[in-house]
Amino acid sequence: MGSEELFTIPIQPMEAHQGGSIVCTSPAPQVYLLTWNSPPDNRLTPAFCSALMSALNIIEFGYPPGVLITTSAVSKFYSNGLDLELAIATPGFFEDELYFLWRRFLTYPMPTIALINGHCFAAGLMLAMHHDYRVFTGPKGYMCLNEIEFGVPLMAPMSSIFRIKLAPQVYRQLVLEAHRFDGKEALSAGLVDAVGDLHTLLDFVRDKGLVKKGATGVYGLLKAEMYRESVALLESGGGASQLPVLQAAEKKRKIEGTKWFNMKTAGSETVSITGAASFSMQTSMVKHAVAITLGGAAAPYRFPRPACYCESVGMNRLNVLKPIKLGEYYGKVEIQPAGFTHLHNDTVPPVGSDTLGASGCADYEKLGPDFRKIIAVKLAVYHSTHPYLDRDDPEAGPKYVERVHPATGWKALWVNRAMTDPIVELHRGENDAILNYLFHVFEPNVDIQVRFCWTPGRSALWITGEIFSSLPSL
Repeated sequence: MGSEELFTIPIQPMEAHQGGSIVCTSPAPQVYLLTWNSPPDNRLTPAFCSALMSALNIIEFGYPPGVLITTSAVSKFYSNGLDLELAIATPGFFEDELYFLWRRFLTYPMPTIALINGHCFAAGLMLAMHHDYRVFTGPKGYMCLNEIEFGVPLMAPMSSIFRIKLAPQVYRQLVLEAHRFDGKEALSAGLVDAVGDLHTLLDFVRDKGLVKKGATGVYGLLKAEMYRESVALLESGGGASQLPVLQAAEKKRKIEGTKWFNMKTAGSETVSITGAASFSMQTSMVKHAVAITLGGAAAPYRFPRPACYCESVGMNRLNVLKPIKLGEYYGKVEIQPAGFTHLHNDTVPPVGSDTLGASGCADYEKLGPDFRKIIAVKLAVYHSTHPYLDRDDPEAGPKYVERVHPATGWKALWVNRAMTDPIVELHRGENDAILNYLFHVFEPNVDIQVRFCWTPGRSALWITGEIFSSLPSL
């Protein structure tokens, strides 16, 4: 089969990586085959990503729309993923290069196919999953997410495409078992669409009429809507460059948990905590539980959720300036908000507004038990309401819709009309229906609200992570 060479993009060497090239050929009319060769295993270095992005741009803007295919000249590897140390050490690599490249593939304005000719591991598999189709070729090779084996968590922009495109049990095999799928297993699991060589792939292209799909100019827009949850996360940046911070937070959590366990098993004792409020924590070997006593009422003690991406990093590009309307509630979105907030006014201007406060805990209690299970694992995107929360701010981003107070264990609903949209991984109709219902649970219900009238010398004290605020419209 003849193949016309169209252009070559060099891959610059970086540290231990010798570099290489990406060659574009055309094995059939309007079929563009990008073959990368960056020995020994096609690591996704910054230079590799830059060269691949250039190739995508040349094809889109320099040639008629058709079908884009990627493969490797290294027989053993399609791609072995990242050089993690180099990736972390390169400022902005994840947000500005890797995620931007994946988003480019995910919304590319013509069909994309990964021709996987060898091992396809970790970020290499993530790259392949952002193609529209995958064809496994060659006698050997496995597809695998092996992050669990070398102790690196998956960031949301990395994992979301697997949740969208794969069955839950396959996603579990990939992430929690690091299962290695050969070609036959990958086809059965839906990881690939066909098994065969380039001839098989070209037949696949012909049978589906893929060459003509990009001609109308909406192919990329349709994909952007299909995969809008992943597109949003890739746009947000995802904070993978803060991986050391994330790992340090998890280490700290384990140390604190060990201290708690040792204290519990040492016998019964009482720890007093004073501040804006005073309560005591009692431990018992007999009950093997910890209770918080606050104002005479006890509640089970629960440690905070394990640190994770969505609670530790910012949404970056998704932050927007959105003014708050009268009567519209908003809340404080931080990684670890202060336990209490104290606001005092020595003087009050002659004109202004009172402040409304609504309880997220009381709001949560109004939900039925089955509906609570639905929202317990959901993440929502929180848009900035302040100009100082820009793309480099680490405090905005997807957060759990359900919050759990680290001391009391009380659960709170954490959504508000001014900042929350969308709930990650829901279709727009589902998102709108659920959010509007959650907003309606607390906005008109005065039984869970308090109206605070400001006068000179007055102070307000509230639990930061569980109270929404608003400027009343009347």
